[in-house]
Amino acid sequence: MPDRVSAAASQEARDRTSRQNASLLRLKRRVLKTPSSVLIARRRVREFVAYFADRYGDQLPDDDIGRRSLDIALVHLAESKRSNPDKAVRDFAKQWAPWLDDHEHEEMVDEAFNRCRRRRWNADDAAEVIGLTFSDRSRLGITMIGAIDKKKAARAGRRRKIKNEGTGSARKRCEAAQSISGANEAVGATWYQPCQMVSSQEGRPSRWDD
Repeated sequence: MPDRVSAAASQEARDRTSRQNASLLRLKRRVLKTPSSVLIARRRVREFVAYFADRYGDQLPDDDIGRRSLDIALVHLAESKRSNPDKAVRDFAKQWAPWLDDHEHEEMVDEAFNRCRRRRWNADDAAEVIGLTFSDRSRLGITMIGAIDKKKAARAGRRRKIKNEGTGSARKRCEAAQSISGANEAVGATWYQPCQMVSSQEGRPSRWDD
């Protein structure tokens, strides 16, 4: 009896693993078939929402910057190929700009779909539209939008500096460990920890600092 239970449990585990692998394979195929522009648009929509919520609360301000911020988010949302893109764009506009009248609401929705095929923003351009600073970018974990006060070249220089500093610190620790090991061997000690390079993640800038 125990053997039958064990065999059934093993078969169930194999079936569960098989289903998980099939699910991952389907997801991988969908991702590979998705254009990079669509993936960027989807990621940016999530980052727009995070920034809007942090800066403004539950709705954008009824002013020029609020309309510009809504516009760029709607264009990206229209490009993100949702299952029901028209409803997604309309619902987003109603949620974040409830102060729009019906005419302006329809106008912005239509314009978003008209422009999504021909209007693209690079990371720093998108940051200029919404006013994202580098400190807010880092704090919120935003990677697909740049910063108004630290452009792409400056961010790349910062990453190189942090990486070089981390490499230098790791090298010094390694040399110190080798020195201690040599001293221990010289006095006949049998215990010491061999020098090991630190994890590749140590000293490397956060993944949010791209």
